[in-house]
Amino acid sequence: MLCRSYLIRVLLACLIISAPSISLGKVVTAKTAKSFYESIGVNTQFWKTSGPYADRYSAVRNKVDQLDVSFVRDGLEKARDRDRIRSIHSDLGVKFLVISMQRNGDGTLSSNKIPQQIGWMESVSNAILAVEGPNEWGKIHPAADNDWVASLKWYQRNLWLEWDASSKLRNKPVLSPSLIFGTGATDAVGRIDWHCDRGSFHVYPLHPESPDVQTQIDDLNKQTPYKKDWITEFGWRTQPGPYPMKNDVQASYVLRGYAEFFRRGFERSSAWTLIDNPIQMGWGLLRDDLSEKDSFKSLKRMISIVKDTTNHSPGSLNYSIDKKGNTVHELLLQKSDGTFLLLLWRPIELWNYHNGTDDQGKRKSFQWVYPKVSINSPYSSMRLRIPQRNTNTVLANHTHIGMGDRLLIIEIKP
Repeated sequence: MLCRSYLIRVLLACLIISAPSISLGKVVTAKTAKSFYESIGVNTQFWKTSGPYADRYSAVRNKVDQLDVSFVRDGLEKARDRDRIRSIHSDLGVKFLVISMQRNGDGTLSSNKIPQQIGWMESVSNAILAVEGPNEWGKIHPAADNDWVASLKWYQRNLWLEWDASSKLRNKPVLSPSLIFGTGATDAVGRIDWHCDRGSFHVYPLHPESPDVQTQIDDLNKQTPYKKDWITEFGWRTQPGPYPMKNDVQASYVLRGYAEFFRRGFERSSAWTLIDNPIQMGWGLLRDDLSEKDSFKSLKRMISIVKDTTNHSPGSLNYSIDKKGNTVHELLLQKSDGTFLLLLWRPIELWNYHNGTDDQGKRKSFQWVYPKVSINSPYSSMRLRIPQRNTNTVLANHTHIGMGDRLLIIEIKP
């Protein structure tokens, strides 16, 4: 009944067809669906020697295959890991963003071990998307590292130089170390952009479009003010704690996160994380028994709709959205077969965190809106796709579309 009710509300405006007059609309040049697909990654922990990544390796690999992301971000550090990288890339087509954080016995960073790591990465260079400096070192550095800022900068410098010396890897990006917003780490480290090609940002906002996104980005951008940036971690947790987020809210935020960050110009984004783990429960797209949350199922469906692997020059679409004063974010993509995909979502907060009221830890209410969508370019068919509901239905032109808390995709075939 819930799914039927939801669909009825989404398609309510199919009964409210406007007069046949055509709006001039706007002409928008699309982004390629390929570039959006390639922006979608997820964090994994294939480096682990215990837990599901070790004990249920084949099952986890199958989940990565089913999800069909273009890349994973992982802390694979040892030569023993190269066979896993080679196999996953060869069989699944997935590339690896590898975190470089080589350490001494006391936990401090070891620049001397960087050549060894780069050596085995060269043997699987086709599977390597990029390398990233140490992960959140301002938070996790050991007590023995009494000048962690100098250590971090020295390590990043040597990573940059060793990477540039490799004929097989030098054309792939080097990312900055990741730092944590609000800890003072970015002020302590300052600019580091002369030893990287891209910035690495960890963004954990209230919701994908909330004002604190820009606040976090402004702080993290102190490292790399003149570089393009990747969101290497973002996410929302469903447990534990006294106010766990509902699974469907996490799913909505994850899909909106990928779309919003790409819309804002971030080349790649990777959600934290594929699987819940005992230390950081609730962040995963999968539970620790590998059962699928709504976020996994919904992301899998969205990827199946937008995936394209063929290079092409995108065209333009003439369309209009009568939002009637409501804020609706939009992203226009085009696949290599000419199909346009118009992604629409509302930047609304769906969950109350610790706000000191009786509503904390509860779903926030919202009002449905019904913007009118008109496609003014020629097309042969149009369908409405809702990844969170697995909806795929014919859509009439000049229709008021019901928008609640889900990301919608209008598929327009030439």
